[in-house]
Amino acid sequence: MLDRFRSEFVGRASPVHFFWNAMDLAYTRFSGRDARQYPGGLPNCPPSVMHGGCSHEPVSFGFWPGGGADGTFSAYPYPEPLGYRERMINMTA
Repeated sequence: MLDRFRSEFVGRASPVHFFWNAMDLAYTRFSGRDARQYPGGLPNCPPSVMHGGCSHEPVSFGFWPGGGADGTFSAYPYPEPLGYRERMINMTA
């Protein structure tokens, strides 16, 4: 599913990757526009890593199967657009 979603994007993007410790899939797109410098503050992650990874307006997408009957889709951009947290996602498709 993420490979198909990724195939229609023509900008810079990561491959779909699998994190075995949490069993989740993820994928990141980059707009190419410069983003403001990441403020840091992530545990066990030096600021240089986040500055490099968040330098060109990334948006990360993912799926985690969870521990119950339903999985979870996620998406988070940097920098976060105004009103992003208040938007509802339509999952009827």
